[in-house]
Amino acid sequence: MSADGNAIEPWNFSWVVERVLCACSWPETDSEINWLRKQGVKAIISLSEERQPPPSAKPDMDCHVIAVEEFEPPTMEQITRFIDICEKMTAENKPVCVHCRMGLGRTGVMLACYFVKHYNETAVQAIRNIRLMRPWSIETRSQEKAVKNFEKYIR
Repeated sequence: MSADGNAIEPWNFSWVVERVLCACSWPETDSEINWLRKQGVKAIISLSEERQPPPSAKPDMDCHVIAVEEFEPPTMEQITRFIDICEKMTAENKPVCVHCRMGLGRTGVMLACYFVKHYNETAVQAIRNIRLMRPWSIETRSQEKAVKNFEKYIR
């Protein structure tokens, strides 16, 4: 909690699928975890092995780590694992928050892949839509290519 007793919103927070899937930068403080709780988040997927949420998240949130190197694209295995976790959490009515360090590159790729799979969007549409919702998302050409490769993989 902050000095005045309020939870603090993590930087770059937004819902991409209302009450199902959201994203933010690394929620590094208990106050940020409390804020996510107040939004209904029940699961966290960390895409950065070195930037995991504080222990206060673990008692009542499902916490998962998919270690993707910063500025690099996730592997197909990592993308499918992310989608599988999201689907399992959705089936259990547990809203998911995904993050990396800043919630842009790695996070954006995973969100775009989710849109390819669940909204039947092309990779180009999904990248554009995520960037409209979360400016500066998907930071490198290799990350863009990962979304395109995922589209080919599932079609």
